[in-house]
Amino acid sequence: MSKSYKILIPLFLFMSFGISGLLSAQTYSDFIKLADESYRNKDYLKSAENYEKALEQKEGKTKDSNEVYYKAARSWALAGNTENALKSLNLLTNIIDMEASSGFLEYIKTDSTLASLHNKKGWNTLIKKLNGKIEKYEANFNKELVKELKDISEKDQRYRKQLEEVSEKYGWQSKELKELWEKQAEFDSSNLVRVETIIKKYGYPGKSLVGGMLSSAAFLVIQHSDLKTQEKYLPLLQEAADKGEFSWGSLALLIDRIHTGKGEKQIYGSQIRQTGGKHELFPIEDESNVNKRRAKVGLEPLEEYVKYWNMTYTVPDSEETQFAARMDNAVIMPVFVDENCHISNTLIVKLSNLTSDCVVNDTLHWESPEGWSIEPNNLLIKIAKKGSIVVKFKIKNKGERLYPTPQFSLLLPYAKGKKYNVTRSVPVIRKVYANKTTTPLSIDGKISEPVWRKPVSLLFSPNGNSTKIDSTYFYFCYDDSNLYVSAYCKKSKIDSIFAASTEHDEAVYNDDCIGYFFQPDTAKNEVYQIYFNSLGTAFDQKISGMDADRNWNGVYEVKTSKGNNFWTVEARIPLSQFGVSGKPGQQWRLNFRRKQKRTQSTGDWQVPITYDPNTYGILIMK
Repeated sequence: MSKSYKILIPLFLFMSFGISGLLSAQTYSDFIKLADESYRNKDYLKSAENYEKALEQKEGKTKDSNEVYYKAARSWALAGNTENALKSLNLLTNIIDMEASSGFLEYIKTDSTLASLHNKKGWNTLIKKLNGKIEKYEANFNKELVKELKDISEKDQRYRKQLEEVSEKYGWQSKELKELWEKQAEFDSSNLVRVETIIKKYGYPGKSLVGGMLSSAAFLVIQHSDLKTQEKYLPLLQEAADKGEFSWGSLALLIDRIHTGKGEKQIYGSQIRQTGGKHELFPIEDESNVNKRRAKVGLEPLEEYVKYWNMTYTVPDSEETQFAARMDNAVIMPVFVDENCHISNTLIVKLSNLTSDCVVNDTLHWESPEGWSIEPNNLLIKIAKKGSIVVKFKIKNKGERLYPTPQFSLLLPYAKGKKYNVTRSVPVIRKVYANKTTTPLSIDGKISEPVWRKPVSLLFSPNGNSTKIDSTYFYFCYDDSNLYVSAYCKKSKIDSIFAASTEHDEAVYNDDCIGYFFQPDTAKNEVYQIYFNSLGTAFDQKISGMDADRNWNGVYEVKTSKGNNFWTVEARIPLSQFGVSGKPGQQWRLNFRRKQKRTQSTGDWQVPITYDPNTYGILIMK
């Protein structure tokens, strides 16, 4: 998984069993919500009972009920009622089609929540029934390829299926879950090699070769690989989906992953992130038409899709979308933050009424996360037609945490009789300083010169919470011709350092590495992304807007070193390749991070990490 988002079992079920996930009747939806909530609270008996009530609303016979039967079986098993668990699985087996049977069989055999059923009367009969369906369905397929893809599919999901259980028991930052990810990463690496070999021999292994169930097996392996691999195989997958070899609905998820991975807006609304403990959708391109695009590829309306995450959503109409895109209606001036994240300053907000036939008369309300305070918290706002005002607030942060930042909400008109709830979060800008050196530095990976001082060490996870990576210290200095960067990365397990990339522009971002996003000239819309791994291998590209040029290659002198509980990197970066020189007072836009393979985590300086330099902090040359 390229990002640190929680993998949810129902997503696998949708893709594997062809389940639509549509929740129709209101009472049905209510029972599902209660059952899901009870499951999360480990009240498995209540969870199972509510799933059964939901099935009664559907009369337990529609294909939409596949997922609910399976959830009910899991809840009954965890509640200790193995008889009802087997009953639910048998009912599902009766309605599930032959195509879905193969994935279903592999899934239930390895699902640890169903382990208590394996020695019960009726289990072997269930397995035999499913095997019969599978043998009939697979009779005319490439048997060698079917066998290979079944093994690949099983390994792709082996440890992913345990994530929910292990995370509930030990937590998402636990040692146990990290070890699970390490095991899965080994399978993912070997699976990708196998899938690439299959593609070279057969092309994409779709429905005509292996059937509908296994047609997504190769796709899932590609989806779980790095961004470079996803982009490499996207044209092949699009061609296969156009020919009906596998689901366009599944491909839509990958397209969204690629877009969000590159810092772009998603197309189908499938990607959800967690910010400040709340789920939210990544930004969507042409949002008012998102459900039309989803319907075209066989996906349910976005309003239904987000319900699993307890989110409510309404697709904005085109007028709302246009209004929301006009950022001059509500502008918050950025707040500069010291290294300890202490803030005590004046916050300036400019509000505009963009309409000529309505006045603004509403209360602006602030939501301030823990550690923040804004005064006044509520303020009556009145703005004349086509008018604007500037309002000021007192803002403070105790320094305990920086993210999420406070957010205000205000109803602003966008047409006669129509209002839009405008929300804005306080933008924060961190600063870091580069000291000037009058003598060239020795690039040896030791970070020993006196000019390396006052490191930056306060980093955050991608969702703004405290990062779980080991302590890291970033340093910056410069001379007339070079920028120097270095990092001291502590390791609690030095033998766990992972670095597989040895050639320039290989997947360094999948290794233990540090990464920088530089905008040396703020007048140009150019950002340089540069990563170094623990071997000193570089990955780089030049970003213009949302377009990344991977053919751009920088020049660096890099050295790394390792100790008993740390590794370091030190690099000289010639400034001429950016078209600038080092001068006191010069300011760059900057962001940087450390990625740690063992913890499957990152530590980011400024959140979020994007291609947009407006989200970066500032590097100041002293």
